[in-house]
Amino acid sequence: MRQRLQNGSQLTLGARNASVITCRPLTLVCCFSVPCRWTTGYGTVSAASCRNAHSPPIIFSIGDDLRLWAEHCLNHVPTQRFVIAGCSVGGSCALEILGLAPERVAATVIIGTKAWHNPDPAFVAEARSTIEVRGVETAWRRYWEPLFALPAESDAHKRCQEIALDQSPDDLINGVVAIHTRASREDVVRSTTSPIHIVSGDLDKLPGVDYSRRLAALNPNARLH
Repeated sequence: MRQRLQNGSQLTLGARNASVITCRPLTLVCCFSVPCRWTTGYGTVSAASCRNAHSPPIIFSIGDDLRLWAEHCLNHVPTQRFVIAGCSVGGSCALEILGLAPERVAATVIIGTKAWHNPDPAFVAEARSTIEVRGVETAWRRYWEPLFALPAESDAHKRCQEIALDQSPDDLINGVVAIHTRASREDVVRSTTSPIHIVSGDLDKLPGVDYSRRLAALNPNARLH
């Protein structure tokens, strides 16, 4: 998915690192769960080669606690005020950042994100064991591939599988633990006074349009897209 920026370039949403793009007058902080790149009319460039982009170290490598991820991202934002955006796991990180520093967040964009959560230690133990014993490919087919509405032969599906299989087992375990032991953050959505944009596709299996609609109804500052 791509987001058009103020300067006319497009941000390809993806990335297991948090990336920061400075766009006057605000900074856009992007938290995603697979590698990030920017696509412009002049071709595709990595965060490392983009003059206005900053990429902190890989989020998954920081640890297995979502709050640590959020604190890490906050420490790398170069401006006092910023817009935060995140997709899926990154959306949960974005909500955590919003909860930690609501006075600094000018607006929030969450894509395919479930704010409510009930920790499931049994699932975490099972997923950790699967990754450690059976490997990343088995974990992909068991946990993540079933979430895709796209057919297995589609280019997007194949690319997502390549990205998933390229992740280290330790990083994936950190991600699983962090996201499945996180606290529920519907209270953050309910209480924020800054705009919050909730994006959900018609074919998304999780969290789904119905949940996203209910989430948007929690706050008059929220909009469903």
